[in-house]
Amino acid sequence: MTVLGLREAAKAAGVSRQTIYRKAKDGELSTVTRDDGSRGVDTSELLRVFGTVRDAETVSSKSHSRSRGTESDRDLETARQRIQELEARLAEEQAARTREQEAAAAREAEAKDREAKLWATLEHERRQLEHKPDPAPPKPTGLGRMLKRLLGSAAILMLVHSSAQAETFTAIGVRSCGKWIEARREKEILETVLEAWFVGYMTGRAEVPGQGDLLGATDGPSMYLWVDNYCEAHPLEDTMDAGRALVRELRQRQLGE
Repeated sequence: MTVLGLREAAKAAGVSRQTIYRKAKDGELSTVTRDDGSRGVDTSELLRVFGTVRDAETVSSKSHSRSRGTESDRDLETARQRIQELEARLAEEQAARTREQEAAAAREAEAKDREAKLWATLEHERRQLEHKPDPAPPKPTGLGRMLKRLLGSAAILMLVHSSAQAETFTAIGVRSCGKWIEARREKEILETVLEAWFVGYMTGRAEVPGQGDLLGATDGPSMYLWVDNYCEAHPLEDTMDAGRALVRELRQRQLGE
């Protein structure tokens, strides 16, 4: 005999599915478990309960046909979904390749632009080299600057006069502390004049009778740096104020010794 599903059994017996379910529940109709795990009814059991049964093979064939049709539809839907996924992936790959190509084109354009700028700079430098003016005359060497300052000092020393009780100084080199700092920073010609004046001023103060060697081992650059610091701290005063302050400091050191 053939085992039919509950729906097929209802059709074969000519009754509703509810009737099959009820009789199976009440124990009037015996059921078996099929290979797929579903409940089924043997055609012999249908004959026992209902007396007549339609062609079971035809019912079963139709059922299997519908089952195969349903499976075919599911396979077709799965294939369609797979195709859609593949098409989406393909579109993403194509978009990524397009972006990469655009980025590569942008990098190449930037590289060409940098190369063009470098060529322009190179040509400009070449033209500048071809039309370069004659070199400026050499600046005075360290020895030349030293001689210039010594000559300035010698000239200013002739203007300095001192005595034991009172001191009078020609203020040719007196400038504000601001002017001193500016001249020193900008390396102007005035720097030489101011430094020479200050050396002459300090030399005159150092030669006051009865006070010993006030300058001692103090050299010009050391005095200039001292004045730099003084003027930075006292911008409203002038170089003569700085000289007087330095004399006082040197004299205090001399007395301390």
